[in-house]
Amino acid sequence: MASRTELTKLMDVAARSEKEELMAEIRGWGEDEAGFKGRDLWIRAVGSWCEGGSAFRDDVTVIAGMGEY
Repeated sequence: MASRTELTKLMDVAARSEKEELMAEIRGWGEDEAGFKGRDLWIRAVGSWCEGGSAFRDDVTVIAGMGEY
């Protein structure tokens, strides 16, 4: 068995099709994989950036997606 990992900076994902593919892959993760990768902590920022918005506003961007304590 072999595994290959390729790292690309988010800011280097420029083409609209690449952004759509990235979001489709992220949405396709199961709950276990999403939890392992910490998706709830960063998905709003990445999704916003892929849609042409700002990646970060402040710490509220991360906390707002976490729900009530």
